[in-house]
This record gives sequence, C-alpha cells and structure tokens, in this order.
Amino acid sequence: MKPRPWMPLVITELPFREKLMRELQSGISSLVQGLKLSYLIYGPIGVGKTSILLSLIKVLTEMNTRKIIPLYIDCAKDILMPVDILMQLLNALTYIKSIDYNTLEEINRIINTKDIGMLIELLDDKLNQANMKVLLILDHVEKLKFFSRYWDMRLTPKGIIERIMNSDAIGIVCSVTGIEEASSMFGNTREFFIARRVDSLNARNARRLFAMLLEDIEVDNDALEYCYDITRGLPLHEHLLAEEVILSKVNRLSVNALQDIIERSLKRPYSVLYMGLRIYHHEVLEAIRGRNMAIKILLSISKGYDTISKVSKDVGRPTQYITGYVKRLSDIGILDYSEGKINVRDVLYLKWLLKTYSR
Repeated sequence: MKPRPWMPLVITELPFREKLMRELQSGISSLVQGLKLSYLIYGPIGVGKTSILLSLIKVLTEMNTRKIIPLYIDCAKDILMPVDILMQLLNALTYIKSIDYNTLEEINRIINTKDIGMLIELLDDKLNQANMKVLLILDHVEKLKFFSRYWDMRLTPKGIIERIMNSDAIGIVCSVTGIEEASSMFGNTREFFIARRVDSLNARNARRLFAMLLEDIEVDNDALEYCYDITRGLPLHEHLLAEEVILSKVNRLSVNALQDIIERSLKRPYSVLYMGLRIYHHEVLEAIRGRNMAIKILLSISKGYDTISKVSKDVGRPTQYITGYVKRLSDIGILDYSEGKINVRDVLYLKWLLKTYSR
C-alpha cells in the first residue's frame, strides 16, 4: 500500500478509527428506519477527516444497500455559489428511475428560481415514494462561510442546513476544521448535530501506521520514535514521510537515514514532502485567517521565544494581537499553549517554514 501526498486513505477497515466508523455506520443505517442522526466531524488539518468520509461511502457501497444514496460534495472544490449545492442535490434524483415529464418541468423551474427549500421538498417526496434515502456528505464545510454574505437567508449556510435538517429523507454528515467555526456558520442548528472530534494518533498508533505504510522496509524503533516526535501522529505528515522513504529505495530505515531523507527533501521544492507541506501551509493560513504575521510569529517561536510577551516584543505587535494568533494556531494543532508557555507541536511543518522563509 503506497501512500500518496494529499490523497486520503480510503478502505473499509480504516486503521485506528474503528470506533468512530462503527458509530457513523450505525447512525446512518438508522436513517432507513426513520431515525435521522446528523454528524459533524471536526479536527485539525491533515488528521484524516476526508479519509473517514470517503471510507464511510466505501462501506455503504460494499453493504450493497440501495436504500441509502451517498452524495459526497467537497465544498472546497465543487461549490462556488449556492446554486452548485442545488445542482449536486439534483443528482440524487438520477438514482430514482421513475421521473416523469412533470417532475422534469418542476426541476427546470427550481433551477431557474434557485429555491433550495422547494428542491428539498421535491426530493423528500420522490425519495419517500421510492422508499430511498440520501446521505449528504459535506466535506470542508467551512468553505461555505462566504455564503453568509448573501442577502437571501435561504442561501446562507445556516439557511441551507436548516432546510436539510427539516428533511425526512436526507441525512447529513459534515466535516469542519473547528467546532467554533461550525457554530458561527450554522447558529442554533449546530445543536442538532452529533459532534465527534478526530484527533492525531497517539504514539503507539502513529508508530504502527508508519510501519504499516513501510511494510516492505525494515524500520528501526528509533526511526519510528523520531517520526512520531516530528509529526505528533498527524496522518498526513506520516504519509508524506513514508512516500519520501519509499522513493529513496532504502531497505532499512534508521533514524539517521530518516533525518537525511527529510533534510534532502526539504531542500528540493518539487519533492513530495516539500510540495505536500506547501499545500498544508496554505490550508493552515486560510484556517487561521492570517498570512505574513502568522509566519513571523511561528519563526519567532522557533528562535526560542516561548511566551506571548517575548513574541510580542520580537515581532513588534501588541500582546492581545499575538494572543489571538497563538490561540488559533493552537486550535488547529500547530502549537501547544498552556500555563503561559508556547511550544511547537507540528515540528515537521516548522522545519519546512524555516527552510522556506529563513533565507
């Protein structure tokens, strides 16, 4: 099993996420019995939320149940305006064989009016007639936040989700980076979701995952320990490192060999590791709504400034301003901030920053 950069792992037996997968599968299966459970999966960038959602679809597909139609939408790629959600939902009707001429006319009218509420009512009616359900899977739902500027409340994230939540035949599972962002987007509707946090892997499971990805290579225990020290169990980083090790064509991986591979990769702008961390970097900046200042703060911390006041003096900005950035970086797993001390959690990312910006 060869990992690929920024490609989610999609298998029915997703390693180390068995408990969550069982809960999701059970909750979604209850949709057929008329019990609707809505889930919100949240956690840091690169922790594996997309892998969970796509693996869930694979499980449903292999169950060969025709009563639940999984409809996956990547809000980061597939949605540019509210009408795009409408068009994606209309795709669900293609699974229903008996669509008459009047229904097609109704669909055309809905497209012209962009009436999401009317579309969901139509879907409900047709799905119930066919004894079928739709599972709407919205990945990276935080990308919908720009819909909040629409004057028509029906087209805001809150308006869209409210109408889906009121549907009898449409279940929903969302992924988002932070629970606070979901609450600000969805308002009181967020309370109707069952929220489940996805964390980085613990030391034992992180070592197991790295060894599993390198199953044809003998990996020293010291190399497994070092991998966890610099990735802190973030699956994305482990996949990127494993790909670089595979490309290096080593038969045995020692800690020194792993360190050399990382150093060489970070010096090559087109290496798997460098490009993967570059994508990750842009996702981080977008998540914390920051650019140059976030980079300055991280570089300041890398120099040993481990308190808000020290970083504030180093970058020349007020402590309250720095505190806001540090909190956001902590929320997405880049930093640890407790008892007034700042520690870098994502060491591999910081290595990339130092190579890229300390020139």
